[in-house]
Amino acid sequence: MPFAEIFFWAVPIISLTSYCILMLFLSLSKKDRFIRLFMLVLAALIIWTASSLFMALQLYPGVLFWDRVMVMGMTAVPFLLFYFISVFTNSLRPLEIIFWGALTAAAMIDNLLGHVVVDASVVTATMVYYGKMYTSPEYYYVLGKAAIPMYIFTAIIIFSMIIKVRNNVRAGKTTYGRVGPIVVGISILFVGVFLNLFPALGRYPVDILACFINAVLIMYAIYKHRMLELRLMVTKGIVYSVFAVLLTGVYIYTVFSVERGISSAYQNITPYFITLSALLVAIVFQPLYRFTTKLVDKMFYKAEYSKRQALKNFSASISNKLDLHDMAAELIEAVQLAICAKEILLLLKHEEKEHYYVFATSSKIFRPNIVIKFDNPIVRWFISNNISLTREELHYHTSLKSMWDKERRVIADLGIEVITPIKSGDDLIGILMLTRKKNSTA
Repeated sequence: MPFAEIFFWAVPIISLTSYCILMLFLSLSKKDRFIRLFMLVLAALIIWTASSLFMALQLYPGVLFWDRVMVMGMTAVPFLLFYFISVFTNSLRPLEIIFWGALTAAAMIDNLLGHVVVDASVVTATMVYYGKMYTSPEYYYVLGKAAIPMYIFTAIIIFSMIIKVRNNVRAGKTTYGRVGPIVVGISILFVGVFLNLFPALGRYPVDILACFINAVLIMYAIYKHRMLELRLMVTKGIVYSVFAVLLTGVYIYTVFSVERGISSAYQNITPYFITLSALLVAIVFQPLYRFTTKLVDKMFYKAEYSKRQALKNFSASISNKLDLHDMAAELIEAVQLAICAKEILLLLKHEEKEHYYVFATSSKIFRPNIVIKFDNPIVRWFISNNISLTREELHYHTSLKSMWDKERRVIADLGIEVITPIKSGDDLIGILMLTRKKNSTA
């Protein structure tokens, strides 16, 4: 089979299958705002890819209809990506989203009116490849007067995303390691979409391939920073799915096999047997499914059990400690076992000097001379709140805007990712600072 034909069919089929499986796993997982927004992007990608495949299959109501549906998905993806990146980089501006959303809606309406693609068709050509005859489908289309303005609009959104990411990296609100894969994915997406302006290249699903690569890179960025435990989710999903499919297959095979064996001789009892078989399978299925669920959870939440055990051991041992240095060492050890941070700083309150100083660290080598004064916005925040602060929140949270740039740089240079309060009632007695995890994730 010629490479062009393989490319024509394989790219949309593989992409669509991957999107649908990923959407299924995401819908079954615990969701935060990043996952919900990525699911919107994924939905637009599914529309884009599915309509491209339906065009190739020439399904009813026709190639031109599915082409316009595809253009709608293609128009929605850049806007939804812009929204996703705005949240991902903590730079969301409602007016900006409304502006781009309104322009995207206008572009979709213009597309439905037939101003972007005037005509579209799939032509099947016969070709000889190594002495064998093959039929090769080719996609032909005629662009309308609004096609170039729409592509320019799409390019502006994509460049706006890249500029937004660059500005956030320069401002120290995020790092290139966090958003680098997304920038690369967006650049690839832009190239794939731009090639549609040339029908000689656009007749092949290059844009679908670019979208697929972009989606993979975004998913990698999400997983890398522990916004989604993808490995756990996919593994559990596969185990549960395989179990359900196997059990269902056994049920169908058993019922049909027995039905073929007894239907000719015992036609009167066949319906009763099928009903009885269904009940028996249901009775067997439920306890087996519950057992499998517990077993898989225990296997894949092993790290979670280790964290709980570390905290349990800390609670038991700390009650027997009287020396402050021993207590600090126990605390740091427990946190390191639970969180797996590279470095941990424990700062304690000094009433006379009115600041928090480094009392203990997880390493004898890593012992910076950092001091946080009582009037620091971080201290005021922890006095009023009982939740941790992330590195990103230090930059964009309104309550922390009054921090000096020098203080921010000190924290950034140390690689601090999370700052946690240690309180006794309403009194902030200490501060715990954690760097990145040992596997370089946030």
